Amino acid sequence: MPGKTGLSLLATLSKNFPDMAIIMVSGNDDLETATFSMRQGADDYLAKPVPISLLVYRIEKALLRRSLVLENKAYREHLENLVTELNLRLGQNRSVLTALNSLVQSLMRREEETPQAFAGLQQAVSDIDSGIESLAEFSKGIIDGAPVARRPD
Repeated sequence: MPGKTGLSLLATLSKNFPDMAIIMVSGNDDLETATFSMRQGADDYLAKPVPISLLVYRIEKALLRRSLVLENKAYREHLENLVTELNLRLGQNRSVLTALNSLVQSLMRREEETPQAFAGLQQAVSDIDSGIESLAEFSKGIIDGAPVARRPD
């Protein structure tokens, strides 16, 4: 590579293509260079001459490792989305509980409005029950690894 070093190419590739598997193949069999290359993002370092069978094996190994890293990243993002959804649903249920608490407070202050308050209380309890059922289904989906459908807002 006239005018460039393998290490400068490694830096460019690592920066521009962070998900790419990179194997450094060099005529330099120096441990410091190999260690530096690995720290800069290379998945492997081979010194020339490299037997084809070894190169193929190391490529397969690097691709498998990258595949696992990408799968782990996608799974982590999926879990973060599930946590966000769960927090949203918990917040909705907390709102229902707050309304229920206000209703109970009102009921305690006004005996003459008791029938209407009980009707509101019954609705709030029904809403909480639905929310708990929804959270149970959501949690089961997380545990089973099944895709979880969002509840319409």
